[in-house]
Amino acid sequence: MCARTGWTWDYVWRSLDVPRINALLEHWQLEPPVGVLFASFAGFKRPQRKRAVTDADRRRQAEELLGLFGVKAPDEPPPPIDLEAKRREIRERHAKRRQNG
Repeated sequence: MCARTGWTWDYVWRSLDVPRINALLEHWQLEPPVGVLFASFAGFKRPQRKRAVTDADRRRQAEELLGLFGVKAPDEPPPPIDLEAKRREIRERHAKRRQNG
């Protein structure tokens, strides 16, 4: 994370949680950072993994990481956020404030 973004470990620790890290990793699969693109252009080949990383592997790694800090991972991931509903809610709240203000 730090190598790809230039962020410090402290910043990453304070600012990111597991869902945000996973979102960044997924985004980078679609749009790799410049350093990764340059390495590819320059002919760098990453060593092949012995097997693909599964969701169960990612969950186990997250649980191990959280366990280091005495935090138990939730049994189920949080439900997806309905962004359209949130946007409507915010628009309605702002509209009410304009009417009352």
